[in-house]
Amino acid sequence: EDCEVGKAMPDTAESECDDCQPGTFASGLGFTECRDCPAGTAAPSLTSTACTNCSAGTYSGLAASECIDCFPGTFSAEIRSESCDDCPAGSAGPGYARTNCTVCPRGTAAEAASPSCDDCPGGRYSNEPSSKNCTAVPAGYYSINTTDFDACEAGEFSLKAASSCTLCPAGRFSDSDASDECDECPAGTFQSVRGQTDCDDLPAGFASDEAGVVSISNATVCNNGSYAASPGSENCTLASPGFVVAASSTNQTNQVPCPEGTYAPVQGLSSCLDCPTGRYNPLIAQSVCASCSGGTANNRTGSTSSSDCRTCSAGWYAPE
Repeated sequence: EDCEVGKAMPDTAESECDDCQPGTFASGLGFTECRDCPAGTAAPSLTSTACTNCSAGTYSGLAASECIDCFPGTFSAEIRSESCDDCPAGSAGPGYARTNCTVCPRGTAAEAASPSCDDCPGGRYSNEPSSKNCTAVPAGYYSINTTDFDACEAGEFSLKAASSCTLCPAGRFSDSDASDECDECPAGTFQSVRGQTDCDDLPAGFASDEAGVVSISNATVCNNGSYAASPGSENCTLASPGFVVAASSTNQTNQVPCPEGTYAPVQGLSSCLDCPTGRYNPLIAQSVCASCSGGTANNRTGSTSSSDCRTCSAGWYAPE
């Protein structure tokens, strides 16, 4: 006697028919074996006479007893699917049994097979839907939200992928928007305040040949034979011959001429020298003293006039 539907007799010597197991079926009479349900279908119970198609959002392999929900990040759009497809990059599949994927909105992004669209982190943005990745904000800019960015203002800077701008440190400045770095204050200038768009000249009497000075206290104080007449000096100027700059704890802005009876023979002196004996100087700002004429002499230092030179007495002479 033939086996009824949903059963099969593998060995014709036996007198009993076996139930078809879940995942198999026998659609007619007299089956000698139960057939496997094809992929994309399932037979959940014993003695199945047919396999049921898996619905969209589910799948199955060969001889399946049940259809499996597509995992988050995957989907199946058709019935009788043998597998689930990954959600393409720029979309996401939250939850199980998805029949489609959701397009990621602006400000978010997702790799392929993502269960969710992730918000762009600080310093990155996406201004188009369906973004696979968030784009790094370029240097000189910062992210104002997940979809857009703006330029850093003058006095600020930023590196790539910045979520905020940084004030230029002391000793540096930026004079334009969208700066990716701050420039050092040039020699002869300084800046002690952060976030500035320019640098200040060092006052007269100070000098520095270094860039990036943050305070007047870091500059050279011009004195003791040198001075700086103008603001923004890179170097102190040595006093000229005939002039001096006094040794002082304060900055000096000019050189002073040596008075009559004194002289300064070289650059950079802090005090004038008295004219030695046998010499005199009636003028200011001189680098040498005049000699007494032949046959005359003086034994004083600091003489200011040729009248200080006396005629030698009889029997005496003044060497040239």
